[in-house]
This record gives sequence, C-alpha cells and structure tokens, in this order.
Amino acid sequence: MTSDLATEFPIAESHSAEAVNAQAIAAEAIEKARKAQMEELLAASEARMTDALATALRTVFGENEDAGRFVDVSRVPLLCKSVVDINIKLAGIEKKLDEGYVTKQEFGPVRYLVYGAVLLILIGFFGALIVHNIPGAQVNVP
Repeated sequence: MTSDLATEFPIAESHSAEAVNAQAIAAEAIEKARKAQMEELLAASEARMTDALATALRTVFGENEDAGRFVDVSRVPLLCKSVVDINIKLAGIEKKLDEGYVTKQEFGPVRYLVYGAVLLILIGFFGALIVHNIPGAQVNVP
C-alpha cells in the first residue's frame, strides 16, 4: 500500500523524507545548543568559584592585616617542611622507645634485686654504726 501511495503522491513522499531529515538536523542542532550552554554555564561557574576561592584565601592568608588573622604566605613552605621534620623526628623517637628502652615489665626483677642489695648494705651500715656507738657492745661472728 505504501508503494501505491508513493507512486500516486511522489511529491508527498519527498516532502515526508525532507521533514524527517529536517527533524534529525533540528534534533542535532538542539543537542549542540544544549552542549554549548552547558559549557558556558560550567565556565561561568568555574570563574565564580575561582573568584570566591581567591577572595577567601586573600581574607585568611593575606591582605587582611587589620583583621588580626594575617598569615605570611611566604612562610607556608617553611611550615610544611617543619611539620615533615617533626614527623621524621617523632618516628625516630618511637623507634628508640620501642628498641632502646626497657619497659616496666622488663625492669621489675632488676628493680627488686637493686632494692634488696641496697637494703642489705643499709642494714649492715646501720648495724655497724649502732655497734660502734654503743659502749661495750660486741659482735660475735661464728
């Protein structure tokens, strides 16, 4: 039946094909226009974000000496290096604490031995002092 219509109305068939082609071209143009609008909006948004960020950074890190929150931006790399150096030193201290120092559990028996030896020395010293200062006292050693 379509072929019958095409033979009967050849102009209508060509107009229909042109309309389909025009619709495809219009859809492509609409898509390109949307893409261009999105790119323009994205660029405008990026520019606004850059301006807002620059203003915030200027407010906090510079050109705001009157507010009392002035930070010397030229010292930021030095501060970062100082933080890195501190982290390295802390790692060294942790290593020394783990490897080079005695823990409380390891020191317990040594502490009791040292306290016992000091106690024996003190008992001997005070015993000798007492025996020496008491007249007539004698120490009999078997």
